[in-house]
Amino acid sequence: MRIAVAVSGGADSIALMVHAAQKFPSSTITALSVDHGTRVASNDERNYAAKIASRLGISFQTLAPSMPGYGHAHWRKVRLRTLADFCVRGGINLLWLGHHGDDAVETAAIRLLADGPLHGLAGISAVGEIDGIRIERPLLKLSSRAIRRQLIANGFGWIEDPSNRNLAYKRSAVRRTLSVMSDAATHPQSLVQRSARWRVDMEKLERDAWALAATATPYATIRLKCPAFDTLPTSLQARLLQRAALAVTGRPDRIRQVDFMKLATNMQAGPFGGALLLEEAGEWCVSRNPASCEAAIPLSNDTVWDQCFRVYLTEPPPAGEWRVAPVNAYRVGAMSRLAPEPVLDCLPAILGRDGIVAIPHLGIWRGHTGPYWAEHLTISWLGAATKSKFELVC
Repeated sequence: MRIAVAVSGGADSIALMVHAAQKFPSSTITALSVDHGTRVASNDERNYAAKIASRLGISFQTLAPSMPGYGHAHWRKVRLRTLADFCVRGGINLLWLGHHGDDAVETAAIRLLADGPLHGLAGISAVGEIDGIRIERPLLKLSSRAIRRQLIANGFGWIEDPSNRNLAYKRSAVRRTLSVMSDAATHPQSLVQRSARWRVDMEKLERDAWALAATATPYATIRLKCPAFDTLPTSLQARLLQRAALAVTGRPDRIRQVDFMKLATNMQAGPFGGALLLEEAGEWCVSRNPASCEAAIPLSNDTVWDQCFRVYLTEPPPAGEWRVAPVNAYRVGAMSRLAPEPVLDCLPAILGRDGIVAIPHLGIWRGHTGPYWAEHLTISWLGAATKSKFELVC
């Protein structure tokens, strides 16, 4: 097994590297630093992290993301996407992130101030998954102070990021406020731990309900099986609808404003948050909404179309202008007998100058291009991983 460790140069990431080196052979570990190019001081931090990695016998790489934007929330999203993409390309199946216990408390407080959902009070998950990569945060049970004490005891130093003390940033202000709350009975750490235990129970119940009532289809949809789905409490139906919508759209931002409790209470076919609720053969089906699909993009290896389908090419494509696009108006033959038209219209197709060449999810390979497409091209639905992997442990 190979493991990637996200590092910066701060105490938490140095501790993460040390912990990884103690648990895994150094030859299987790659330390990854993401450079947003926003702070000059970050060069010194990366150089220090690289020295520690060399001391531990760990390979070190700096990644430069290509997604423009500004703000801490954007940078966090870009970092995770950049790290996950590197792991996918490199065949790395485990990614460690350096969030610690204080981070979880701060995240819970920020979500509470933002009037977020109750399960968000559990802070940060210890285990997650993205694009088939398992994500672990092994330092969540340790406080920032405990991490620093361990590093000093083991003869390691670190570099402090001065922006962590800038009260102009929301997280820094919340951190300062929490630091003066010392009453053990009401300390936010214990409150978060209690919420975490509740969240673990709820997530297990949700996973069991998902296994009972939901299934992924070959057409990149989620089928909610009746009568199993109908017998669930409305709150669980709402959670399954939310997970199904996320699986088929790949876009949390599209579903954030959807009232899933209202949707579950009044189940009606129609669009919601970039998804589409359909009734077929007495069961509910959550599909993607054709009106929300991305337009055609150039075909290349490791391309992600519509944030939901990843393209893999084992050989360069034949000469020509090839694109990935929704099937939509390019339907062929008797496709409508396979699934409802809105479902088929959202599937990715390979287009050439003369129209559709391949629809991998339907096993359609046609035209004058020979066997290339069937042998060398795969389009993987990223949402399929949600069928069984929604593990959330705090």
